[in-house]
Amino acid sequence: MAEDYGGPRREFFRLLMIELQSNLGIFEGKPGQLLFSYDQKALAENKFYTAGRLMAWSILHNGPGLKSINKELFMIMCGQKPDLTTFDLNNFLEKDLAEKLAKVVRCSTPEELTELKSSLGDWICDCGVPNIFTASMSDLPTIYGQLVTHFIYHRVASIIQQFTSGLNSCGRLWEVVLNNWKAFLPLFTNTRGALTRNEVRDLFHIVWSSPGSNRRDLEEETIFLWECWLISKSQNTWCGNWTILFQKTLTLRHMTIKVIAASSNYLGP
Repeated sequence: MAEDYGGPRREFFRLLMIELQSNLGIFEGKPGQLLFSYDQKALAENKFYTAGRLMAWSILHNGPGLKSINKELFMIMCGQKPDLTTFDLNNFLEKDLAEKLAKVVRCSTPEELTELKSSLGDWICDCGVPNIFTASMSDLPTIYGQLVTHFIYHRVASIIQQFTSGLNSCGRLWEVVLNNWKAFLPLFTNTRGALTRNEVRDLFHIVWSSPGSNRRDLEEETIFLWECWLISKSQNTWCGNWTILFQKTLTLRHMTIKVIAASSNYLGP
């Protein structure tokens, strides 16, 4: 058996998680802030169960998690109560929904509140917030949070239940997640930013040849190009005539995964 330290297996699951996020059709929203799609057809086809099961397989085999579910949604799934008063409306792809929620956010005077009750009161009531008709200005942040909860969680509750059932099909994993939700945050949500130049440099230790040797000259030229590439990627610039040697679409994270076959558990999304 080859001593590959599990690199091919981690790469397989890394690509599987990317495929699950982008092509299965069960998520929507901004990258790193995904919400479950309200898709009855996908629910009937058990796609959410399949997604949960595939993610469980990845985690149990030391692969990455999704690392892209909206953090507030994940916390609600785990029985927590996140602050939703500043929830980013851009996470919603439904333009009409985003506009209605934005109207709630912009309401800042008693006159605007009266108009809000008149124009959107019935809609807000149908979302499970019947106290909108007796609400005061101080109630609006809470009402906004309740509306967000309705659309990211309650509306898709059966979908989330199917997804977590898929996770539970492998060693009752979701039950473990519920009891240790903070520890699982990095596997389900985007908890870190992009790799920095210094973080990439620290992953490698250079073993130089003897000074003055031909190999040392080649090594120094190679390291010069390496440093040039790191600077260009970290600053979004390109170094002199070496531009042609580098692919502009290659990120520090993608490069590091390819070089050291590292799991994205350690490198972020």
